[in-house]
Amino acid sequence: MSNQNIFQAFEEAKKASGKFLKLAPGERKTLQFNIKKIEITDSEFEGKKTGGKSIHFTVIDPKEPQAEKVLSMGVKKADAIMALLKAGKNLLDVQKIGSGKDSQFIAIPL
Repeated sequence: MSNQNIFQAFEEAKKASGKFLKLAPGERKTLQFNIKKIEITDSEFEGKKTGGKSIHFTVIDPKEPQAEKVLSMGVKKADAIMALLKAGKNLLDVQKIGSGKDSQFIAIPL
């Protein structure tokens, strides 16, 4: 397999792996949010409930409309996204800043 093919195969495998969308620190992605598929759940870490709440947004990358994913975050980190969705904006440019408990999400309507 050529170098180009291995990199393409890696990207395809990464996209297909799991239902959750994970953004790396500094990563930015354009996402279409499905407001009919938003869930608030009990937060879990390594299979144990933490006492907090998480919000699960069902999203689609417009470049890959057949691949529905779930973007999960704590409810406190979801304020900006929820405000935009409430205002009728569901195509958003989302960027993750930081990592772990210090992460935050910046959303800009498109």
